[in-house]
Amino acid sequence: MTNKQTSSYGTWSAMRRRCRNPNTVRYERYGGRGIKVCERWDSFANFFADMGEKPAGMSIDRIDVNGNYEPGNCRWATATEQSQNNNSNVKLEPHEPAQIRWLSAEGFSGAEIARFFGVGKSTVSRVLRGRSWTVAA
Repeated sequence: MTNKQTSSYGTWSAMRRRCRNPNTVRYERYGGRGIKVCERWDSFANFFADMGEKPAGMSIDRIDVNGNYEPGNCRWATATEQSQNNNSNVKLEPHEPAQIRWLSAEGFSGAEIARFFGVGKSTVSRVLRGRSWTVAA
């Protein structure tokens, strides 16, 4: 079996694409917002040495969703673990929803507002629609 036939290789290849190729679907959520693949993982052999074979039913997950793909910040995770660890699960400070609404009224796009607050566009959308969001304690 060659490297290109392993599940880990496919993950490695897709990870690099979404961080480096602006024409890739969802690039804006990775490379477009500054997420990088560490230099060590330019080599599949190094990635495989650090991460091992991808377990069935799992995918690569960054522990700090705003951090890079690198040893110490990545793990194999289930879909449930991934859904609980994303930048749409955010805590807004009590004053931030009002700021989000004001910026929107001033003509800033949802993407611009999301980048400014470091949240997902879905969080901005929920605030603007009057939906619930989590407020920091």
